[in-house]
Amino acid sequence: TDTDTDTDTDTDTDTDTDTDTDTDTDTDTDTDTDTDTDALIEGRTADVAYALDWSTATITEPAGVGSLVKSYVEMPSLLGTIEVTTTETDVIVAHGTKSDAEVQDTDRPTRTWTATTKDGMAFVAEVGDETMRFDGADMTVENMNLKGVLSADGSAITTGSFTYSANVDFAVGLLGVSSASEVCTLLLGFGVSCIPCNDGVVECINVTYTGLTGTQLSSSTIVELEEAP
Repeated sequence: TDTDTDTDTDTDTDTDTDTDTDTDTDTDTDTDTDTDTDALIEGRTADVAYALDWSTATITEPAGVGSLVKSYVEMPSLLGTIEVTTTETDVIVAHGTKSDAEVQDTDRPTRTWTATTKDGMAFVAEVGDETMRFDGADMTVENMNLKGVLSADGSAITTGSFTYSANVDFAVGLLGVSSASEVCTLLLGFGVSCIPCNDGVVECINVTYTGLTGTQLSSSTIVELEEAP
C-alpha cells in the first residue's frame, strides 16, 4: 500500500508543474507583442484623407526598367493633409493594411512632410532624404519630391508625381551581383546610365512616377504615428 501511494503522488506533481510552465510561456509572448505596438506615439489627425492609386501612375524614369522598380518598391497608399492654406500644408503619408489599402496600418509609423501650396490647391513637398522599402528591406533615397493638385472641392488629387534618387546597391542581391557598379553595368544594357549620388559616387538612378491620383476617403482617416525616441 505504501508503494502505490508514493508512485501516484510523484506522477501528479510532475504533470501539474508542466502545465504551469506552459501557461507562463504564453503570457510572456502576449505581453511582448502588445509592448511593440504601444511604441508608436499618436500625433495629429489629418483634416482630409486620400487613398492613392498607384495603378494610374507611370514610371518614366528609369526608362526600360520601371516595371522592376514598381514591382519591388513599397509605396504609401494613404495621404492626408493638415491645415491647407494658400501657401502651405502638412502632408501625412501612411501605409494601408495588407487586407485593405484604404485602412491605415496602425503598426507602422507614418511620415509628415511640409509642402508649399499655390492658392491651396497645387502642392509641392521637397522631402530630401527618406527611407523606403524595397523587396522587404530598408532603402535610403535622396532628393525625394512629391507633387499634386487638389480638386476645387478637395475630393481628389490629380496630376500627382513622385520622384527620388536611389543608390542602386538596393538591387545587388536581387540581380545576383556583388556590387553597385555591376548593377550600373547591367543597367547600361537597358539604356539607363547611373548618375552621381549626393556623395559624388556614380551609383544612383532617378526614379519618377507621373500620373498619380488620389480619392478622398469618406469612412476613415489618417493619424500621425511616430516611433518613440
